[in-house]
Amino acid sequence: MGNLYLAHLGDPFSVSPLVLVGCGEDGEAHAFSLDELSRDDRPIVSYELRTLVDAFRWASLQLPRTMIDIGDALRLRSGLSREQGGEKLWSVWSFINPEILEPADLERVRRLAESRELFPERSELGRLLQQTVKAMREVWRKTLEDLKQTQELERFLKIEVPVRQIFSFRQYQGLQLDSDAGVELIGAARNQKYTAFRELAKVLGYSPTGLSFHNIGDYLENTDASHLSQYAHSNQLEQYFKIAQYSSAFADSFLRFIKASRALSVLRTINYSVGRVYPAFDCFGTVTARILVVDPKLQQLPKQFRNVLAPDNGMSLWYFDFAQFEPGILACLAGDKEFIDYYQSLDVYTALSHAVFDTATERDLCKSIFLAYCYGMTLDRISLLLARKPELSGRGNLQLAMSQFFDSMPFLDKFRQLMQENLERDGFVATLLGDRRYRKRTGPLGEKEKRWALNQAVQGTASLVFKQALLDLAARFGPGSILLPMHDGILMQFDVDSDPQADVESTMVSAFQRWCPAVKPRVSVGAFATKLPAKSQAGAPS
Repeated sequence: MGNLYLAHLGDPFSVSPLVLVGCGEDGEAHAFSLDELSRDDRPIVSYELRTLVDAFRWASLQLPRTMIDIGDALRLRSGLSREQGGEKLWSVWSFINPEILEPADLERVRRLAESRELFPERSELGRLLQQTVKAMREVWRKTLEDLKQTQELERFLKIEVPVRQIFSFRQYQGLQLDSDAGVELIGAARNQKYTAFRELAKVLGYSPTGLSFHNIGDYLENTDASHLSQYAHSNQLEQYFKIAQYSSAFADSFLRFIKASRALSVLRTINYSVGRVYPAFDCFGTVTARILVVDPKLQQLPKQFRNVLAPDNGMSLWYFDFAQFEPGILACLAGDKEFIDYYQSLDVYTALSHAVFDTATERDLCKSIFLAYCYGMTLDRISLLLARKPELSGRGNLQLAMSQFFDSMPFLDKFRQLMQENLERDGFVATLLGDRRYRKRTGPLGEKEKRWALNQAVQGTASLVFKQALLDLAARFGPGSILLPMHDGILMQFDVDSDPQADVESTMVSAFQRWCPAVKPRVSVGAFATKLPAKSQAGAPS
């Protein structure tokens, strides 16, 4: 049967319907209607699937059985992050052979796709798309050959394609809203932002309007977070703030300001009048293949603002996540029996809290410390970020306590070093099933490369395990049960009278052990959202 390759262009003002041109394996191209596509049994290979999904929903037509986004394959093939310039390699337009589509026509189609040029007459538009879809078919064939050569084709076809189908379905179906809660939450987010805004203004002596992680470094000198100014241009600056917030009132205020600003932006993006939100998903959203919710960015909502989402009628919400996910993946990859036993008998983050602070109450902080150290932050730097907290020990004692804890895990430094040696020798780091990340130069590794060598292996494998869990849950309970991925967690819905906890936990454990058989993970069930405080700050500007 083969695939159906589809080129499409849409009116950016949504006045005219999508223009659709497809071709089969024989290369014969012609126009299609959405109704024809809805009834076509062939897998559809296209780009910008979110546009197509919305078009099928607006037309009240069923989604095709299988829709493949060529952009996902190109991201996997590129093996580069956005920071490395990978974005240039994620677009089908970058790979179309100029021998098939004339450069002038290619540039014109690109401009039309990006809404930078008015639509030509229908016949000319059809001609351009006929040439485009034939060229796209060649891009697809070459991409599959490349993925096969790098041993990543299995991941794409067996993991990425069906996961994309789950979230195309969720975009099509949407999520139920609690519109009344949405209005209340907008007010609460606005108030929280204003409270943090006033705290920052008091320290700075002027309005902090426009402050972000891109420019905050210029304003740190006269604050209790001045020690962060040396990292102002680091892409890890937010991570540094998350550790420093425990010792710096300014860092804490700034993080609350940013979180409230993000939450407010997300909540204001939602159209509450229709009662549902139809989020777009980027199923290969990072170089480690994490799933991102891109419009609106629902994953940025802290728990206290998530009550905007509600279950469908007769259903209830359940939230499951892999506890200590990254340490579990690390234990699997490193294969260190002592750490595997340690992980399965203790909470690693709580153990670190006891070792460093002689209490379990600093678990959240110790989660940040553990992961920061794993991915290359030195204990000297971590202790510098923490040393300003008055109730904690001095910097030297902090560093000594952390050193003693991590010295009991010698495998960690060895495994990090191994990943760095592999990257320097091979030019890339891969996960259990491909998902390579390449370096762009030769010679000794730079500091950034040293940091992401282990990160790619751990988080790339974590995304594989997480997606396997999604596929197994969809197979067990149906794709309609899966609502939203939240980092290491999954928001699901079930019949209000059912109790799926044991079955879900068992399915997630099995998915983890399919790729990491030596480790038995923990799966927790908890609240997806928390209630707002009874009192909220009044008087915030809109």
